Order: sequence, then structure tokens, then C-alpha cells
Amino acid sequence: MKVLILAGLAAVAATGAAAQTRTWTYDGPKYSGTRTVERDKEAGALSRDLEVTRKSDGATASRSYDRQRTENGYTATGEATGFKGQTYAFSGSGTRTEGGFTRNQTVTNGAGETVFDRDVNVTRANGQVHRDMSVTRAQGFHPRRFFP
Repeated sequence: MKVLILAGLAAVAATGAAAQTRTWTYDGPKYSGTRTVERDKEAGALSRDLEVTRKSDGATASRSYDRQRTENGYTATGEATGFKGQTYAFSGSGTRTEGGFTRNQTVTNGAGETVFDRDVNVTRANGQVHRDMSVTRAQGFHPRRFFP
């Protein structure tokens, strides 16, 4: 059984009435790392950063994710680097429509090739919800390992 113990909530600092930053550190037998989340509710901004070091060989992996609320939805971007040096870039957006919403998420690898793409279109009319979703994923790519 694996047990994850977060070694303390390092800091909760307010930079404004609605902005706050939280940092967690982890130091386990195989990995150590830091995760930082910064949220500004008034500005509609969210930032998540993670850096992990593998103790056996010192290899590092990192991930950053930024989301910004807009008038009609949100935009999001991010980058990730795996332990073996593979790099990925994330972009996404969501837009509210008159009767629903649309959402797109795309991940590209270091060579600029799209390894994951998801498009969602949801409409509501006459008490019914209609959802169209299209997902394309490269074999072996698992988006949850890199982006939230």
C-alpha cells in the first residue's frame, strides 16, 4: 500500500483580498517535490506549478499550468517536462454559448506534433442536453500524467 504524506502546508500568503498562494512540499523515499498553487478569484486567474526530483538518479520532472477567466469562458496554457526529458505544451479554451458551451484542449509534443486533442460542444434546448465530443490521442500518451 502506498501512502502519500505531504510534508506540511508551507505558506498561505494573501497578495490581495482574493489572491492566495499555497505551497506543499513532499519528501518521500523515492521522490521529493514542491507544488505551488496561486489563485486570484477577483482576477479569475489560477496558476499551478509542480517540480519533482527522483532520488535514485536526480532526474527532474516539472509541470506548469495557467488559466485565466475571460468574459465568455476561459483560456489555459501549460508546459510539462517528464523525467526522460520529453516536453509537452498544453493549450485550451472554453466558451459559454447561448444554450451551452464549447471547450477545446490540445497537447503537442516537443516536435510540435499534436498528441492529444479534445473538442466538446454542449447545447441545451427544450429540456434536452446534447453533447458532441471528439477525442484524438496518440498511442501511449496519457494526458492526466502531465496536465490537470
